[in-house]
Amino acid sequence: MKKVAGFIVDGHKFFLVFMLIITVLCGLLIPKVEINTDMTKYLPDDSSMAQGVELMKDNFSNMSVSQTIRVMFKGLNEDQIVTIKTYLEQIKNVDSVSYVANSEDYNKDGYTKFVVNTSYTYGSPEEVEIENTIKKAFSSFDMELMNDNTSSMEMPWVMIGVALALLLAILFIMSGSWFEPILFLIAIGLAVVMNMGTNLVLGSVSQITMSIAANYQRRSAVMINIVHFPVRY
Repeated sequence: MKKVAGFIVDGHKFFLVFMLIITVLCGLLIPKVEINTDMTKYLPDDSSMAQGVELMKDNFSNMSVSQTIRVMFKGLNEDQIVTIKTYLEQIKNVDSVSYVANSEDYNKDGYTKFVVNTSYTYGSPEEVEIENTIKKAFSSFDMELMNDNTSSMEMPWVMIGVALALLLAILFIMSGSWFEPILFLIAIGLAVVMNMGTNLVLGSVSQITMSIAANYQRRSAVMINIVHFPVRY
């Protein structure tokens, strides 16, 4: 172990450059990682739930699951409503657009809502393209867009900020110098990028795996520092 440690220390410049190159490459691979939102794909074949899903597919083969995107406008007149609905229906990969003129579910207090239906899953290139097309086409309108993906694991930025602040506080309290937390954060950042980029070799990863990768790395850093703390003091 001493020889290995000595080899790493002596060649620290080479290893630093090598790890930076690997990190950059992994960062470029992250957008190419396919994120799977269908958790049933991870069920064993002999599980009752997996068998039930297959039974439903066999008996209701013509039934398609529709993903929905809600698009809300403010201050539209009747002509604009007709024009916008027609445009939304003609967008590539859109199956249909739901809108009822005399319903408060779609018209209320000057707001008009359209529900765009597509058979493509949330986060897929086709679904993302629909959202981007709508945003670009109606950028000059008072418009809000939101998909109905209930399985999203994204955390609010406020929670991420609070977690990061707590992490920094713990690291600064338990570190021997002010520079140690910075080294920890750099190491965590490199590990997170490499972790997420190398997921490409798996073909696809679940949305849960992709969303908690950074959390595991942060927790590991805190635990390492906690274990290291009594040794030094």
